[in-house]
Amino acid sequence: MELLERCTRSEAAQGHLSKELESKTELIKNLYAKHKMERLVNKEKISFTRFEVHELAAFVRNSAGHYEAINRNCRNYYLSEESIALFVDNLPNGRQYIIGQIVHIERNVARQTPNSSSSRSRYNPYGLPIGTEFFVVTVAMVPDTIQSPHA
Repeated sequence: MELLERCTRSEAAQGHLSKELESKTELIKNLYAKHKMERLVNKEKISFTRFEVHELAAFVRNSAGHYEAINRNCRNYYLSEESIALFVDNLPNGRQYIIGQIVHIERNVARQTPNSSSSRSRYNPYGLPIGTEFFVVTVAMVPDTIQSPHA
């Protein structure tokens, strides 16, 4: 009799634990889905106040012809030549902006250029005052922001 009672209690405990496990598994699935959605939403926001790797940034062509980041309190962020070359074939005619995911940021300081005009692009490519800090940003294409020029 005692063995039968213990067996019945064990089966009841197992049933309770199985239900609890199912409940916890469902909770974990829901939390993971929520986390995944939050990451996706955060990934799709364009950064205007702080530029970091993996963030999205928007660049517009300025009066000097350089692509400069649209920003608030983050001056002198320019799109790298490699990124511009990557996007050129994919920009619809007349579009003056590029949106990309930041993959690298290179910090520079504008320096006096030697007499050779070919070195200007290396020392002070944006014609900034000597000593001014500037950043060259390399971005990757974000599929939803690219439209084929033939579309």
